[in-house]
Amino acid sequence: MINRLRIVTPSGVLLIEPIAEEEALERKASAEELSAVEGFKSASRRRERLAWRALLREELGEGYTIEYAESGAPRIVGARYPHISVSHSQTHVAVLLSAKPCGVDIESLGRNFERIESRYVLPEERELSTEHWWPAALWASKEALYKMAGKSGLELLHDLKIISFVAEDCNICAKICDEQAVELRLLLHEDQVVVYTL
Repeated sequence: MINRLRIVTPSGVLLIEPIAEEEALERKASAEELSAVEGFKSASRRRERLAWRALLREELGEGYTIEYAESGAPRIVGARYPHISVSHSQTHVAVLLSAKPCGVDIESLGRNFERIESRYVLPEERELSTEHWWPAALWASKEALYKMAGKSGLELLHDLKIISFVAEDCNICAKICDEQAVELRLLLHEDQVVVYTL
């Protein structure tokens, strides 16, 4: 049995589950989905794509279509939640469905962010928490913000800033280009860190 997590958010729903084996995903996939991944050389990319599509179909049923914006971001036509954000780690997939633009990122707690921290973390952001998982949470926060913003060319270090973190309720406050304030939620699930927009 797959260990799926479903969280209702203020504007939608967040779904997280382990990525199944490719054969199991192929059995559940539609002919269109199988055709879409046929050209993928990477087995992990095929599994990731089939996993989020299966999760979406199980949540929404039938009667919707997926379109892609110029930026490559998916959007849903014919469903209650038109906005979608998708993320994968090596072992899990996360899908955020929302009534408004949204973003989600999932990262393995085993991933080492220290080598690249200087490219995405400002000193004042690093000081917001001393937890060992904070560098992963900062990366996931900025990835979720980037997806929500829907603009190409944003710099993780200077355009997407984490302003505060309240550990008691796992809330993160951030700004995009020093203008738009965004509230995010942090979730530690199994061996993953997940950050999603509210």
